[in-house]
Amino acid sequence: MMRNFQVTKAKMILNDDVNRNEPVLPEQLKVYGEVIVKTLSSYNTSIGMFLNISILNTNSFNPLVVMVLSFEKIKKDFYQIQEPLENILKDAYNNFLKDAISHQDLNLILNYNRGNDVYIVCRNQQRFWTVEIAEINASKILMGLLSESN
Repeated sequence: MMRNFQVTKAKMILNDDVNRNEPVLPEQLKVYGEVIVKTLSSYNTSIGMFLNISILNTNSFNPLVVMVLSFEKIKKDFYQIQEPLENILKDAYNNFLKDAISHQDLNLILNYNRGNDVYIVCRNQQRFWTVEIAEINASKILMGLLSESN
């Protein structure tokens, strides 16, 4: 599969339940993933695969959170990946993030395809992992997947 990068400017969403600059909570990531799965369910059905969501093992001190969307033949529960962040982001950094960082454009969401997986990389702040952002991002991922399949 061709490597594909997509950036979405994250809108500031006014939401009383979100402590905007606090690290994202595991429960918020699970809800975000559920929104992605729901939005992409028609695509999953058309290709005959399940969409599994995993999160890079993260903590409040990591500046980034990585969510991985994997299209697989077996359905799995939401789980954590133990792979080091550096391994996942190496290609993304060399091909894209270096330019984004040099332009100080730090309020972004990066969607990065690697094999059959889509990586969502974003800052570890609750404001970037809301339901509203998940809906926007899922739509953009779906458009990207559909354009690649044509």
